[in-house]
Amino acid sequence: MDKIKQFEPLFGEWYVEGFIGAGSFGRVYKIYREEFGERFYSALKYISIPAESNEVMQLRMDGMDEQSISTYYTELTKGISAETRLMNKLRGNTNIVSFEDSKVVPKPDGVGYDIFIRMELLTGLPTRMVSSPLSSSEVVKLGIDICNALIICKQHGIIHRDIKPDNIFISNTGDYKLGDFGIARKLEKTATFMSKKGTYNYMAPEVYKEFLRLLYRRAKKVVEVADNLPQDDAKAAMTMLQEAIKEDNTYFEAINSEEHNRNIALKDEVEEKKRKVEELTEESEQKSQHIGSLKTKTEGLTADKEQLTSYLHERENELRMERERKKEEKEHDS
Repeated sequence: MDKIKQFEPLFGEWYVEGFIGAGSFGRVYKIYREEFGERFYSALKYISIPAESNEVMQLRMDGMDEQSISTYYTELTKGISAETRLMNKLRGNTNIVSFEDSKVVPKPDGVGYDIFIRMELLTGLPTRMVSSPLSSSEVVKLGIDICNALIICKQHGIIHRDIKPDNIFISNTGDYKLGDFGIARKLEKTATFMSKKGTYNYMAPEVYKEFLRLLYRRAKKVVEVADNLPQDDAKAAMTMLQEAIKEDNTYFEAINSEEHNRNIALKDEVEEKKRKVEELTEESEQKSQHIGSLKTKTEGLTADKEQLTSYLHERENELRMERERKKEEKEHDS
């Protein structure tokens, strides 16, 4: 069961039952806990950084000192830990794999970390398709469920960027779910720069094109620096290359920041216009209500006028008839 067993009980009460498979950066296991004789199951994603001890040796040979190596693995761990924060942000949605718990443990030798992510236990789409082909209705449901997942991602400003069968799962109730957000990035950070993260066969053309553009720029930068590298000082050479790449990253971060600020300003402008429209709509509704009230009063006054006119006509007729009667009586007496 490899070295995962040494960490039992995981999260204080979970034990490994079997190996499920290997994903990007890590391995996935089926784990369980017992309560009153009943077993409850989850999936555990285990990521070891570095995965092999020879990776550290290679970094030393490349000229990195212990502090640089430690910083490198810490930053890498922070990046992978962002997956758990992302999953926690999306939890509770039917078509997103449910995050349940996570833990980061520093390695005993001080170099690297062991990362544990507990998720709901599901069946991978490839495994389900091997057992039996999907029916037409299941294919339709798969499409609808994954579209719902992508709508949720868009609402949170996230591009998954690796939609493929290996990252789609199905629950025991028949719901399809999108998982493996380890390579996803927030939308606002991809406006002008995207690193190559994804699977080539499923990568969107605009993402692949952006990757090639960046690759060319970075290769050109390395060649320019390489022309001035000291021939007998590997550490100095590595430092110069690292500085070149750092400068390159700073350039793109500046562009991203500028684009991000423009997006915020545009969003604020849209919100302000929306607020003004709402104010005008409210004012219009108030005026409409006022006009309606005046109309009602006018109709009431009109009715009163008609009643008064009718009454005056009746009184005038009564007086006229009274005058004629008296006139007739007077003529009769004379």
